[in-house]
Amino acid sequence: MNNEEEIKTAWTIWHLMARLNELIWDRYENEFIEQYLHLEEEKYGQSIQEKDPIAETE
Repeated sequence: MNNEEEIKTAWTIWHLMARLNELIWDRYENEFIEQYLHLEEEKYGQSIQEKDPIAETE
């Protein structure tokens, strides 16, 4: 594949991946946000327990 063909192919792939990203985000936006918040809550809860000696004994 010559350089020009490779650039065109890469551009097409990038464009299609960007479009797919938009479609997935549009479809699952609320679920993605809920998942992110859930993971942050878990991470925050773990860090609090690691720092709080009272929480470890309960």
